[in-house]
Amino acid sequence: MQELEVALDDDGELETVWPTGAHGLREMGQVWQYMACIGWQNGNPYGPIQGYRLAAEIIASQIAERHHEIDMLIFPFGMCWRHHIELRLKDMLPALQELLGLQVAADLGHNIAKLWDKIRPLIIEAHGNSGSSDIRNISRIIGQLTKLDKDGQEFRYNRRRDGRPL
Repeated sequence: MQELEVALDDDGELETVWPTGAHGLREMGQVWQYMACIGWQNGNPYGPIQGYRLAAEIIASQIAERHHEIDMLIFPFGMCWRHHIELRLKDMLPALQELLGLQVAADLGHNIAKLWDKIRPLIIEAHGNSGSSDIRNISRIIGQLTKLDKDGQEFRYNRRRDGRPL
């Protein structure tokens, strides 16, 4: 089996290497450290939730280093942060419902403002202090993020399904 080559161009940037028939996504390469263990979570949401956050943080550090690329990197940065928040909220909802002895019903929608509207009163019921600055700050940030990307499409695509530009 041929291992995918990693090459750097004259500027030290990773060069694109087109895959051959010997390349695959599931084969073990010669460098085992480059092999991800995907199944370790067995349905636990920790990996994806934290993975999107880590990816956003890595992209943010690249933006800080290479600020001239911000106009392109803002899309994966925004998508990763938004998806991290959506997954975190979707994980919190049934956990809070169970904690409070309520019927557990997961929410499969992508509107983080609606998810937060369901979760906020449960957090207040479970922990009190409805006027806390944490609750206000989270509400403010989720509101701003919702204005930028209500349904998880704005950072991912350049056009909506109906053809309108994003």
